[in-house]
Amino acid sequence: MPTTEIQKLLAEGKQYDIEKKSDLNINETHAPFEGFIRAMPSDKGVLLLFSDPFSIEDKFYEFSMDSITRLDDLGQIADEDGQTASRVRLWVKKGMPAIICESFIVK
Repeated sequence: MPTTEIQKLLAEGKQYDIEKKSDLNINETHAPFEGFIRAMPSDKGVLLLFSDPFSIEDKFYEFSMDSITRLDDLGQIADEDGQTASRVRLWVKKGMPAIICESFIVK
């Protein structure tokens, strides 16, 4: 996800009380998840977090926007074709429901 899309998400996230920086002891109340975000196409209140932005076979997490308190920008990576993706750290409130999805081959 390009930096401009992350900035747009952060701007939209203000309505969900997403903070970019915070002074509270976040490790006690939140769990960190790192990866590459994509918005859920069918639900703007849901955020998908992928471990590998360039793979079609990937595990991903699904979080509701109201469970995310903070988003840290960790920089960008590029693949061999020059495609870039921004890595982030999401701070998710402990005790909130989330979904993990992992692809596999049926044998």
